[in-house]
Amino acid sequence: MEYMKTLSQILSMVEEKSIASRLSDDVLTFLTYLIHSKAHVMNNKSKNPNMEAVLKLCKNDVFTKPLYRGLYIETLKDFTVGKVYEFTRYQSFSEYESIAKRFSKTGLILKATKSKGGFNYGKFLVDQFEDLKKTDPRGYDAEDGDFMIEAAEEEAEHIFPMNTKFMVTVIKGKLIEGYIS
Repeated sequence: MEYMKTLSQILSMVEEKSIASRLSDDVLTFLTYLIHSKAHVMNNKSKNPNMEAVLKLCKNDVFTKPLYRGLYIETLKDFTVGKVYEFTRYQSFSEYESIAKRFSKTGLILKATKSKGGFNYGKFLVDQFEDLKKTDPRGYDAEDGDFMIEAAEEEAEHIFPMNTKFMVTVIKGKLIEGYIS
């Protein structure tokens, strides 16, 4: 049945909720700024200590639903079945292919059929705003909480660390399937 969850799914949900409780105020503030723009808090040339603190807590988390990433400049010639690609910067994936398509400039999409080590940022945001709604309804309204939850659920973003590896298993047209390890 659809509504039944496996023990690992339940444990993963508990883990995602507890991440916020294990982060410092500085790291939580950092994560709230990511809502507006990733460019001003993460550069692509060096690791960000705040992002690394979050990703360290997720390093062994496994996500078994597909995740998608739209590619910017890559072409099909850049990918080969059986080859492992290493991301040299933080990577953002969505639970929805339609979101990845919006971010793709070339029409190419990476599809991770299984992933390890990512931070479920969308779930984190939803949890944070749902908690804010309970603890500070005025603050929730001031932050336009309903919209923020809707946007976080729509994008369903997962963030992966630098040096994450993507193994290509299948190429189907403009969809490059594999897994993240």
